[in-house]
Amino acid sequence: MCHQLNADNLDRELNGMTEALEYFKLNEGLLITHAQRDLFEKDGKKIVFLPAHEYLTLII
Repeated sequence: MCHQLNADNLDRELNGMTEALEYFKLNEGLLITHAQRDLFEKDGKKIVFLPAHEYLTLII
């Protein structure tokens, strides 16, 4: 979980997720945040940042 995306941690989060997606041979990943929603594409991978409250409504 990432509390808040900012210039200091965005590259770290995207790079970590991209490495994990490549390792597991996946094209899409999900990162849970405190309240931010966003979508990034990096190296052909789709990375969704979703607020925790929205994520919890999906799994309940």
